Amino acid sequence: MTRTGSLGFISSLAAVVTLVSTGQAFALTVDQAKESCRVKATPQVVACMRNMQGGDRESNLAKCRAGATPFMYSCVTAALNAANGRANVGKKAAPVDLGNALPAGFVPPPRTIADVTAILDAEKPDEATLAKLKADADADTAGKSGDDLAQFLYKRGNARSLLGRNVEAVADGEQGIAVARKSSDEMFVHRLQQFVALQRQAIGDLKGSIAMFEQINRETNTPKMKAWQIDSNRFLLNAVLLTGDISKAQGLLGQIMTILKEARTSGHPAWREGYKRRGRLWEADYETANGSLLEARGNYRDAETAFTRASQFWTAAIPDLDKSDYSSPPSQIRQASDGDLSNASRMKARQGRFAEAEVDARRALLSRLKDQGKY
Repeated sequence: MTRTGSLGFISSLAAVVTLVSTGQAFALTVDQAKESCRVKATPQVVACMRNMQGGDRESNLAKCRAGATPFMYSCVTAALNAANGRANVGKKAAPVDLGNALPAGFVPPPRTIADVTAILDAEKPDEATLAKLKADADADTAGKSGDDLAQFLYKRGNARSLLGRNVEAVADGEQGIAVARKSSDEMFVHRLQQFVALQRQAIGDLKGSIAMFEQINRETNTPKMKAWQIDSNRFLLNAVLLTGDISKAQGLLGQIMTILKEARTSGHPAWREGYKRRGRLWEADYETANGSLLEARGNYRDAETAFTRASQFWTAAIPDLDKSDYSSPPSQIRQASDGDLSNASRMKARQGRFAEAEVDARRALLSRLKDQGKY
């Protein structure tokens, strides 16, 4: 095989590492890195073709092309990181002061919870909303197919989940995955898998939940999809902690940080743009997972810091949501922020700081009621 021919098919193979440019000026561009790596890959490809025994040229070419893919990706990534990489410094959250004194301007909570119970006692079910939810949960799939069916099953599964019909929600999600693999893009398949994993956890099927999150990790272990593992490993870590396996949870936290570090430091335009748009969400994922592991180890003070930072990152990420496809709705992110504020409150209570804990718990509760239009 000639050198020119080798360069030709390596050029087509290099498409696997071609990612969208952000328009930002870089010391080394993706095209320049690819050109340099093509030359370095040529001896490997030529040797591969010479060593092929039997088979037609096209099938041998495909095998050698597949064999060169990891080298090309590693070579281009290393070149871009060397030229354009950044320090391992993440986006900022507000500083967390854990001094022993009460925070400046601290206002003790009321002596009773009459203000909160008055809101809860006055709350009545919204019959129209409940009727709509039940109608969505009982809707029929007749006349739907392909991507429309997959989207329908996801919507119906969510409605059933909100009504506590989690077993049915699992069934909808699993059917949706099978349909989406044939008709939808990969992103939506993983969104459905995540939904099924969370529903399985809700019904106490930890084994099934863990298996599904691990499947997500295997299927997203590619340059294009790797960022999915930040989120899936956060959920997987929480499920693993429920089984008592702290050692495995520690390993999962390390995996999150490895990917997060790559996103922070990478010289590749796609990672840079991804971290710009979703970095606060990824940092929140890490802090939530870290807080959960610290709590499991009994380190309530550091867990408080992690949960507080997570709550701040979730809130700070809300303005970034419209910059990405497949982003969660703002209400879901506010719920995550309130959840971690509640977690931080629990850590304060574990340390005997009950007044501060009650203040945070009230803030989280009232935020939830306000987000639902009830306060």
